[in-house]
Amino acid sequence: MSFFAIIDTNASLPVLLVTSQVYNDGLGNQAALNCDVYYLIDKEVKNIGTIESMGTAYPIAYDETGIYAASGHDMQRFEIEKSGSLRLAEGDL
Repeated sequence: MSFFAIIDTNASLPVLLVTSQVYNDGLGNQAALNCDVYYLIDKEVKNIGTIESMGTAYPIAYDETGIYAASGHDMQRFEIEKSGSLRLAEGDL
């Protein structure tokens, strides 16, 4: 089974996040540790990458500046470029 979210972030169009695993974050929300990122490019929805966090304390998150992943010692912020590619904007690979 797949789960999805359509989000608004720094990109000019909505972004589709898809995952096969979710968990309850204890606050009544479903959260995910990893997701495939899809974006509309040349009139076609394409997989532009995967984002992964490292543990249930660090679910994938987003806001108007990007999509976030984290671990106990690092944070990553990803942006969608005008070309439609997924780019690490902050953090370590």
